[in-house]
Amino acid sequence: MLDPLDSGEPPEEQLPTLTSAFPAGSPARGLRAQVANLSQIQLNLLSEQARALAAIGEWKRLQAQLPAVREELRQLMGTRDQAQSELVVAQPELSGAINRASQAHGDVSTTGLVGSKAPDPKQAIAATAQKALPKLGYGKLTADRVVGPGTRRAIEAFQRDKGLTVTGKLDGPTLKQLTRSLKVAARRDATPHVEMSMR
Repeated sequence: MLDPLDSGEPPEEQLPTLTSAFPAGSPARGLRAQVANLSQIQLNLLSEQARALAAIGEWKRLQAQLPAVREELRQLMGTRDQAQSELVVAQPELSGAINRASQAHGDVSTTGLVGSKAPDPKQAIAATAQKALPKLGYGKLTADRVVGPGTRRAIEAFQRDKGLTVTGKLDGPTLKQLTRSLKVAARRDATPHVEMSMR
């Protein structure tokens, strides 16, 4: 019996003959359809892989930015804490300064004379610190609203005791620690009164 595939012709010339040799619905046509289907699945998988790689690249880029974002957040929180500390420390003195300014306004309204000049927030903070530091055991200071040598020495001693950078200035960390120390001292002072009232 002759082999229908062995026609003696080159393979390129055999292709039309081979294609027409299989009738519709033959196993070869089914295999061709399956190969085409598998090729399409392979293309879809390659497309999904490309999208996954792009997503991984974006994730790595965001991950690389995370330390910078954390540092910026830490700095913003530090700025917020400093502002809150300065506000807490300065609030009593600022309230007094506002009252004095209101009184001065009243003096101008009634007498035409200016009783005092506008309050300076830095001086208010200095006066508040000069009242707070002696309460915490850092010398005897006069609340003259000027950070002179005595006040600077008291600030430096406070900074050293609290493990802060010794600057002699009423910077944010110092004001924050000063506020904390005052709150602790106030709670400590209030505790014996509570115990005595319970007896």
